[in-house]
Amino acid sequence: MAAAAPRSLRLALFFSVATYSSLQAIIVPVVPEITRHFDSNPAEAGWLISGFLVTGAVTPPIAGRIGDLIGLRRTLVILLAVFVVGIVLALVADSMIMLIVARMMQGFGAATISLGMSIARAAYPPERVSGAIAMISSTMAVNSALGLSLSGPITSLWGFHAVFLLPLVMATAAIVLMLPQVRGDAPRRAGAADVNWWGGVLFVSGLSCALLTITFGDLWGWWAPQTLGILALGLVLLAGWAMGEWRARVPLIDVRLFTIAGVRRASYGTLLFGALGFAAYNIVPIVLTDARLDFELPPAVSGLVMLPISAGTLVVGVLAARIVPVLGYQRIYILCGAINVGIAVVSLFMPGHLWLLIVLLFLHGVSVGMAYASLPALIMLAAPADASGLAAGIYNTMRTVGGAIGAQIMFGIIAASVGAPGTGGFVAAATFLGGLAMLAVIVGLTLPSAGGGRRARGAA
Repeated sequence: MAAAAPRSLRLALFFSVATYSSLQAIIVPVVPEITRHFDSNPAEAGWLISGFLVTGAVTPPIAGRIGDLIGLRRTLVILLAVFVVGIVLALVADSMIMLIVARMMQGFGAATISLGMSIARAAYPPERVSGAIAMISSTMAVNSALGLSLSGPITSLWGFHAVFLLPLVMATAAIVLMLPQVRGDAPRRAGAADVNWWGGVLFVSGLSCALLTITFGDLWGWWAPQTLGILALGLVLLAGWAMGEWRARVPLIDVRLFTIAGVRRASYGTLLFGALGFAAYNIVPIVLTDARLDFELPPAVSGLVMLPISAGTLVVGVLAARIVPVLGYQRIYILCGAINVGIAVVSLFMPGHLWLLIVLLFLHGVSVGMAYASLPALIMLAAPADASGLAAGIYNTMRTVGGAIGAQIMFGIIAASVGAPGTGGFVAAATFLGGLAMLAVIVGLTLPSAGGGRRARGAA
């Protein structure tokens, strides 16, 4: 079968991954427009991003288990069908709540990446697997940039609902192309007990409660009973999830790996850079469309201004193989944190210059790309050799969870400044980003060097 993998399979995988990566980015430049349309506030609108990430954090491991039970391709088709329902729901959404629900359904598409890579490994001969996986990786980067550049003009011409039309076409094409591939898609393992359903429910519920606290804390009061109650509920649910994962035969995330010092510290670093990357990613459209900072650009332009982030990430993708042997993973991570400390300081003291913002965005893209290139290796080097797959799962989940938390905190900071004169909210936002970057530098100093990763795994 591997030698006979049809060309249509590669197209199906391309459209699957392209749909998810474009939806991850396409809404970012138009969040301010959506907020105005529904007469909402930035903290509530932040759920358009964080809700997408919350479901995306837990879906890949569950989808992988289901793929073992019923077949990887069949699982991908089912996920794409849920994806299409979420996109259609967004197209007809007439309230912020309805659009948030649609975005959370779209977050299930995060599993298209891991499923796509698994399908490629099984379907293609060894000499073609690397090319198929490279196609998936490049599709993510290119379509993220495409989503950023197209969302503004589409919104200006036809309204923000129209940004979901292109992902709908791509998702439908993926289903049509994948359906003929389902025949003969044999399961790899039997036994429904291998799917940790309760772990997924507890994780999503606990994390959602924590994010709700960030969303409504300023409105209700941080010490109000309902705020503290939701926070306590979230912490209890997450504690229950962690205890269940410790005992689970097939955990979503093997929390036992956190007893290894190297894994634990690299996971903290991943959480911080996930928060930093998504927080910065989502503050930029607000900065560009706010009159208080003398930009006040239309959505059609703000998405284009964000393209340097993608450009910087792509540059690093090309040069990573040459950079890593020279600097090593730990130094790269520390450098990335230091770059973002500098970006935060410059943005505090030199606001209002578009050319400077473009330069800073490019540098931020370079630093995020380098950090994301080094962190998986740092976690996997610290983990036992036979747990590299579980370590990669920890990286993906920690990055996504960090992104959800960072984005929601950032939207909360901006929400608190709505209606206030001056630029205090943006100063607070830059300070928050600088604080995350400084913490990343501190954590980076505790990470093992590239050569010490394996030795670090025994230290707790």
